[in-house]
Amino acid sequence: MIPLFYFALSQTVFGTSEPVTSAGGLDGTRLRAIGYIAEGLRAVGSEPVALSPGEVYEAIQRGVIDGFGGWPFDLTNASGFPEVAPNFFLPGVGQYTSSAVSIRKESWNELPEDIQAIFLETSADYMDYAITQLNTTETAACNALKTAGGSLTIWDESQVDALRTAMGTSAMDRWTEATIATGLSEGQATTFVGDYLGAYERALASSSYVDALATCASSAD
Repeated sequence: MIPLFYFALSQTVFGTSEPVTSAGGLDGTRLRAIGYIAEGLRAVGSEPVALSPGEVYEAIQRGVIDGFGGWPFDLTNASGFPEVAPNFFLPGVGQYTSSAVSIRKESWNELPEDIQAIFLETSADYMDYAITQLNTTETAACNALKTAGGSLTIWDESQVDALRTAMGTSAMDRWTEATIATGLSEGQATTFVGDYLGAYERALASSSYVDALATCASSAD
């Protein structure tokens, strides 16, 4: 596959029917969560429940689960979550998901070079456009949350540290195991992670993105 462009998505937020302001507050909750976040939640006594996106709203509404454990903030409005889980919080898990549009390598190689160039130029333009639109969709999500009477809380750093300590390296260990299972060595996996984090830090240093979630959390009701 040849990745053409990536969608800009928000930081991952959690949302519950009742407020949760600490790592200890997750103990005993049942949250819709999948993947590495689900493993992390088990470490703090929360029960992750695997549901398809379309099932989450009703499951919270009926009390089957207490909320969701990880969702891009800008997509919460479309899912209706402010109505059933209005207590949003940022526990410090960062950016959990990304989306991309790709093309099959064989199909790419069949394209003339001038068409490939158009694809690449348009893709670069789209990513520039997408990041400018992210603030718009995040602001809309914040407005929907406030209208529903909800709030967004950024956890205190001590609670973020508590969650990080409880989760440990379980997510990274699982990722490394899965990567090695594809045929790569542990050294190759480690090198990739280092290169990835280095690229991230460089991009972050030059980014003009304004954190709309921090603005939402600090805004008056």
